[in-house]
Amino acid sequence: MNKNKKFVVALSLATIMLMQNTMPLLAKNNEEGKWMSGEYHTHTTQSKDAGEKITTTEHILDVAFKEADFTSESWSQAAPWELPTQTTDADGAAFDYLVLANHLRPSFRNPDGKTQDLAFYQGLQQEIDKVKALQEEGKYEDKLIFSGFEWDMLGLDHAAVGIIAPNEEQMIEGIKEFEYRYSKETKDTYFTNEETEKYGKRYNENIKENTFHAIGWLKENYPDSYVLINHPARKNGGESELKIEDIRRMNDIAPNIVFGFEGILGNQMSNDGRGESKEVYGGADGMLAEVGGMWDALLGEGRRFFTFANSDFHFKVRKDPTGGSYSGYWPGEYSRNYTWVEGNTMKDLADGLRSGKSFAVTGDLIDALDFRAKGKSEEVEMGDTLKVQKGEEVTLTVRFKSPEVNNYQTLFSTDTATTNEVAVDHIDLISGEVTGKISPNSKAYTNDKNETTKVIQTFTSEDWTTDEDGYNTLTFTVKADKDRYYRLRGTNLEVSAEGQTDEMGNPLRDEMKERPSADSINDHNYSDLWFYGNPIFVDVQGK
Repeated sequence: MNKNKKFVVALSLATIMLMQNTMPLLAKNNEEGKWMSGEYHTHTTQSKDAGEKITTTEHILDVAFKEADFTSESWSQAAPWELPTQTTDADGAAFDYLVLANHLRPSFRNPDGKTQDLAFYQGLQQEIDKVKALQEEGKYEDKLIFSGFEWDMLGLDHAAVGIIAPNEEQMIEGIKEFEYRYSKETKDTYFTNEETEKYGKRYNENIKENTFHAIGWLKENYPDSYVLINHPARKNGGESELKIEDIRRMNDIAPNIVFGFEGILGNQMSNDGRGESKEVYGGADGMLAEVGGMWDALLGEGRRFFTFANSDFHFKVRKDPTGGSYSGYWPGEYSRNYTWVEGNTMKDLADGLRSGKSFAVTGDLIDALDFRAKGKSEEVEMGDTLKVQKGEEVTLTVRFKSPEVNNYQTLFSTDTATTNEVAVDHIDLISGEVTGKISPNSKAYTNDKNETTKVIQTFTSEDWTTDEDGYNTLTFTVKADKDRYYRLRGTNLEVSAEGQTDEMGNPLRDEMKERPSADSINDHNYSDLWFYGNPIFVDVQGK
């Protein structure tokens, strides 16, 4: 079997003009919005665990937006294996947006990597100022750049947070107060007596109740913000394990703020396990990958809770190919989100993410996806709800496209069976029943399964037609019987691919060999590509 079968704003302060579409529009026109690619969880040298000399703020942005000059002096200290591979030059290869998300911990380095000791909010102000200066020099024109952070949730693992305010000054004040109240790493000594008196009680003891308190505080003070869960299954079995009742409670408190999770993980090259987790299947967190699992349980309540991808970049490869340590891919190198955005600000981007009209992909498996459902009187897209009568026919249409190649290159060895050619082998249509929101007082509040969820149809190239522009289209008709949702996933792998998919096409657990080489990890990742789309809900009237 051929495993490679073809198949801020620095806040930008609402003045930035975003670039035109980076992929052809499939549904709406330019006046209404655009597809944007990017991610919201990457680190720079300002994070203590990302202290490589080349991971400066400027270099991170240069790579994400494909403006890096690898022959320049600033890149001269980098070893070849530290650098990104960027062989894809098709439209959309460069990100349209990037959210920097360093740890909400004291800032031990500035944006250029120089040592310091400041509160996080002060380091973030430096980051914003650095981005502004680079943009004034003419870099990153028409790009959306924002400074968020990765929060050590109290009693839990991590979340990506963006505090969205009317202006930069109010945003910095919000981050400062959030850090004071909810950062377990930032000590009292980073704040003045006047500030501690102003903010009052701290809620930074490492218990879950303080996380829920923080979500409520954001809802009350910065309601346009977001808190998106990172690598949700990473702490499974530990005292910081994220359980479905924790997600339900956060979403119950602020559904407009806690509306999704990092389903396709970052740190995909980690030699501690792909994505730094044992619960990884085809590069996806177990919460996403399991059909009928935790994500499907949330969707089965009708929750608008969506999935995304991130690089979680810290560094790529340290030292050498066998004895070093490996982390993951640079932003834009291996994974990305495509999101429909209507407007020019970070609030507009956050609204696009929370709308659910978004899909996540690894290895540039696809660079366009249009998924919609049509009844007798209306048509909707990802994230939306279609209202139909019982027995009414619903037509599901999928339209997608793949680039010819992705960014794959070997790191050290020249002996490889992997190529950078890209094609989808098959697409799964997955559906589950929507039975309504579960009360916190119900025993079912801890249930993390949706037994009604199944792969209801698998499509291959025999099922879709391809036009002269390379767009593939397929349709499928169902009869409305119960309230349901429909979602998509696709892969370059065949069903029953040895060691990678089962007889239903589900991804198998990513088993990591002892002391794997960087090339073996890289080759495995690029032979195992997936995309996941967000759901469409169908609400049946007259049941």
